[in-house]
Parts: sequence; C-alpha cells; structure tokens
Amino acid sequence: MEIEQQLAVWEKVAFDNEASFLETFTCKGEELIGVWWSSNTMRINYLAPDGQTIVTSRPLIDWFEWYDNKNYEAAKSKVPADN
Repeated sequence: MEIEQQLAVWEKVAFDNEASFLETFTCKGEELIGVWWSSNTMRINYLAPDGQTIVTSRPLIDWFEWYDNKNYEAAKSKVPADN
C-alpha cells in the first residue's frame, strides 16, 4: 500500500470513530478538526467544550495501539485507490 493510501485510511478511521478517538487522545474534545502523523508523533487538532481550538501531540505508538485494538483493517477497503 502506498503511503498516501495508508494515511488516507488512518484519517478515515480517526474521523469515522471520532468519539472513541477524542476520548482516547484528548481532554474532553468535542470535535476533531484534524490529525497528522510524522515519523514518531501524531498531532491532533480538536475543538474543546469552551470553543477553544487545541493542538496537542501524542507518541505514534499510542496511535498504533488504538488502531490495532479497534481492528480497523477493514477500513482500507472503503478508501478509494488513487488512479
């Protein structure tokens, strides 16, 4: 799988499972705005209950553990391939 496709799968999983994602990775986040990955961290942009936009980061291993525990491999088939 190309890296762009894998990132698209990850992003889809995060947004499709927003409540679980926010509960796991934020402090009472109400809405996921964006999520980005680098070589060893995940950056999360979310809306707090008071309307503030918060940007935080977590170790990439936390993402892998959440993703694996949720068993979202099936999401790959729902992301269209680049043509």
